[in-house]
Amino acid sequence: MIQIELSLLYLTTFWSKTLGPAWVDGTALYYVYRLDDFHRFPMPGFLNTMALIKLQTWFTLAAEFSLGALVWIKELRYPVLLMGVLLHLSLEYSINAPMFQWTILAVYLSFVDAGVLERAWLRIRRRVTSGSGEPVLVEYDPQLIESRRGADVLSALDIFGRLRLVNSRQGRSAGAFVVAGRRG
Repeated sequence: MIQIELSLLYLTTFWSKTLGPAWVDGTALYYVYRLDDFHRFPMPGFLNTMALIKLQTWFTLAAEFSLGALVWIKELRYPVLLMGVLLHLSLEYSINAPMFQWTILAVYLSFVDAGVLERAWLRIRRRVTSGSGEPVLVEYDPQLIESRRGADVLSALDIFGRLRLVNSRQGRSAGAFVVAGRRG
């Protein structure tokens, strides 16, 4: 459902912009970049030429149409999403619209195949954890509710797999960190 809503957001935005002459003739971003209410960081000088402003304006229209319609074609999905990432990162730099760009980019993940996300996450985990040694041993007592809850929280927060949770009732290890319980 969120994919359909995002698609409709882009299509309606594209449609409404094409009704305005400034978007069609390519001058819309000239005016947007000069609004003090939306100004964030200064645009590099070479991007402020009228020819490049027109290209940026038309790129925005092409990206919004593509993200509304062409994202549904599997062979075009990733190039279209990449175009959207470029669009929203440039907007994040130039326009002060807090969290909007990041919210939209987060929704893009719903279009990415689960296998691709899993492989990407495994690569990130391997890169972050390479050379960091063995996981930290954490003992917990499953009979103590505080200890079980603490272990559950640590397990949920351990996104890089750096902890190894061990039931303290099955044997103790020297130097283990104990979660919310006493060694007896």
